[in-house]
Amino acid sequence: MTAAARAALGRIPGFAGLAAEARIEPLAGLSNRAFRVTVPSGDFALRLAGDTPRNRAAEATNARRAAAAGIGPEVIHAKPRAGVMLCRWIAGARPFDAALAADPAALGRAAGLLRRLNRSGLDFVGRLDPAAAILAEHERCSHQGIPPPCSETAARAVAERLRSVWADEAAPCHGDACAANLLDDGARAWLIDYEYSGGGDPLWDLAYLAADTGLDDARALLAAYGETAPTADLIARFEGQRAAAALLIALWMATRVAPRSGRR
Repeated sequence: MTAAARAALGRIPGFAGLAAEARIEPLAGLSNRAFRVTVPSGDFALRLAGDTPRNRAAEATNARRAAAAGIGPEVIHAKPRAGVMLCRWIAGARPFDAALAADPAALGRAAGLLRRLNRSGLDFVGRLDPAAAILAEHERCSHQGIPPPCSETAARAVAERLRSVWADEAAPCHGDACAANLLDDGARAWLIDYEYSGGGDPLWDLAYLAADTGLDDARALLAAYGETAPTADLIARFEGQRAAAALLIALWMATRVAPRSGRR
C-alpha cells in the first residue's frame, strides 16, 4: 500500500523529489486507499481511488469549490483519471465520533457546517439520487451473492418513501456526510471526501449524519441545523430521509465489508 502511495506522490508536481523520504502512514478506508503524508513542508492527505465507479472530475471540482468556501481542506493536486487526490492535512482534527456526537457544542459545529454548505450557493457538479442508489446497492448485493439487509420489496418501499419526502432542489450537498467524513478540531468542523457530492435536497446531509451516528432526537438535530421551530412536515421529511439513509448505509456496508471479511 505504501509503495503505491509513494509512487503516486512521486508523480505529483512539487513532490517528486520528496517521495523517497516522505513518511507515509496508511489510514482506514473501505472503498479508497488513504494515507497521511509527512514531508518537510507539512502534512497532507493522499487518496488513491478504489474500483467503485465515480465521476472523479466532478469530485475534484466540488472539493475545490468547498475548499474555497472554507468548508473542506485545500486541494493541492487532483488527477481524476488516475484517481489521485492530495489535500492539506487538518491538524488536530478527528472524525465525528460518539463523544463528539454527545457534545452539544460539537453537534452544533457539525450541523452548522452542513447548513453552511447547503446554503452556500456553491455550484456543485452532479445531482444526488439516493433512492436510485438504494436500489442499485440492493442489486449489487444480489450480484455479489450477499444476503441484503432487507427484501427487494422493502428496499423499493423505502426508496419510494424517500422520493415522496425529497425536495426538488439543487442545493450543494456532500452526499456522504458520515462520521468519518466530518472532522472536528475542537474549534471548527470540516467536510472531506466529496466523491458522492452534488446538488439535491439539503436535508439529506443532516439525515445521513443522524443515521450514521445514531442520533435520534429530530428536534434537537434540526435546531442545531438552524431550524428552531420545525414543522410537522419538516420532521416527517427528516425521518423519511433518515430511514432511507440508514438502509443505504447498511446496503453499502454489506457490499464492501462482507467481501473483505470472507463472507459469500
